[in-house]
Amino acid sequence: MHFHPLESIDHWQRLLSMQKIRFIFKQSPVCPISYSAERRVDKWLESLPAEIDLVYATVDVIGHRQVSQAIAKDLNIKHESPQAICMDKDGNVLWTGSHHQIQINALKALELKSDQNNTKEY
Repeated sequence: MHFHPLESIDHWQRLLSMQKIRFIFKQSPVCPISYSAERRVDKWLESLPAEIDLVYATVDVIGHRQVSQAIAKDLNIKHESPQAICMDKDGNVLWTGSHHQIQINALKALELKSDQNNTKEY
C-alpha cells in the first residue's frame, strides 16, 4: 500500500492518473464522526492482503477544501465528510460511502483483488 496526503490539485491530478486501485478518505480533523470513520478505515487497510496494490489518499476537507471540491467535481459525486471513495485501476468509482456508511463490513465487501479492473458497484 502506498500513502498519499492530497494537499493540492496537482497531487489530486497525479493520483487520478495512476493505474492502481485508489482509496480516498476525505475527513475533517475536528469532527468526531470523521475520527471514528478513519479508525474503521485504518483497521480495514491493515487487514488487506499484501498483494493488493492500493494507493491510499487522505484529504483534510478544511485545510484543503479546493482539493475536496475538485474530487467531487471530477468524479461526479456529491461532496461529503467524512467520505470514502474507492476507484479501480481505470478510474471508475467502485464505491463511495459517507458518515456511518463507512463500516468494516462495507469495506470488506469491496473484495479488492491485485489484478482488479472493475468490481460491482454499491
